[in-house]
Amino acid sequence: MTYHRTALSRIIHCVFIAALLLTSLPLSTPALLAQSNNPSDNINEDSATTQLFLPLVNNGEPTATQTDSALTPEPQPDPTPVSAPSSGHEAGDYALAEAARQRNEPPFVAPVEVAAAGPLNVVGRWDPPVNWPFAFASAAGLPDGRIIAWGGNNPTSFSGGTTTYGAIWDPAAEQLQSLNRSDHSMFCAIPTMLDDGRLFVNGGDGTRERTSIFDYRTNQWSRAEDMNTGRWYPGSVALPSGQVFTAIGEPGGPYPEIWTPNQGWTLLTGASLQAPILNYSGYQNNWLPYLHLAPNGRIFHSGPTPQMNWIDADGNGAVSNAGLVNNWYPKYGTVVMYDEGKLLMAGGAANNTSTAPGTNRAALIDLTGPTAQKIDLPPMNYSRKFNNGVVLPNGEVM
Repeated sequence: MTYHRTALSRIIHCVFIAALLLTSLPLSTPALLAQSNNPSDNINEDSATTQLFLPLVNNGEPTATQTDSALTPEPQPDPTPVSAPSSGHEAGDYALAEAARQRNEPPFVAPVEVAAAGPLNVVGRWDPPVNWPFAFASAAGLPDGRIIAWGGNNPTSFSGGTTTYGAIWDPAAEQLQSLNRSDHSMFCAIPTMLDDGRLFVNGGDGTRERTSIFDYRTNQWSRAEDMNTGRWYPGSVALPSGQVFTAIGEPGGPYPEIWTPNQGWTLLTGASLQAPILNYSGYQNNWLPYLHLAPNGRIFHSGPTPQMNWIDADGNGAVSNAGLVNNWYPKYGTVVMYDEGKLLMAGGAANNTSTAPGTNRAALIDLTGPTAQKIDLPPMNYSRKFNNGVVLPNGEVM
């Protein structure tokens, strides 16, 4: 199936942890900052950045050059098991992280059939793997073509704390630069791109109320105002006004918040999400809501709970029923805006039980008219759960 849009989004959406830990680069990869398992021990507190560059040579194997301190041997995995909650989304994440930590072995390598030689724009090419120093959970494309990614406060597990392992990959120079954060645990915080190209990140695990902004021009993180409530796995949307809207998350609460530059966060007490979202029992109602800015200036909530909603961020805020209902459970699926005001929803779970298989269902949601419209599409060729959708430069969705 092919769908078209007019502009390419910069954000690479938050990678689901289950898919990440099953497909990430070797956990036995030598870490850039191996003097401590706590990234704050290795950070220049004035800049919150360490300057280590790894140009790729010798068939993709990194050779280190440095500007501040010598690399040390690879740290061994922490022998202490991760303390996992007993139920819910949080329990699943920690269980998967612990399983990956205990295995601590390279991913499998399967034989592949090499395509015949031909034009690069026809047959494509696989580049050598990037020897990433930690398992990461979120990534974003920067305006200058680099990719920034971050994980948790440990290279191979996610266990709260107040720090974050991060790095920037420059594909043009084939260099990897360590860029840790010392006072904000950004594990499954939400990245949003501001209109000036800075990256806005709110929420996370151990420091759930915090907000950070990354300026690609200076390679610096800065601390912004704290939210009124902590939010882990929230949803966030950049607004044309330069503000940022955020909602839900854990613990989150019923009221969204809006961030205004140089003013901080304000609760939208007129937009309670208790009845339209949080009251759905049997669903993961407070994790990663699907939120998109519509052409009418309002925010559209398409799931993963059944009822779809309009959210108005003006004044104290307001919520109204969009008149559309999900006829499958799109949790762990993907929703992308492939054109202005047009969404593609694909995959997820067949139902809201914990053992539900993936689904091949897909739908279009059109927000360009006076009322929102949903059109069910022919099914995908394969059922997909924990899938991700990427809008390509030609407008297609992969």
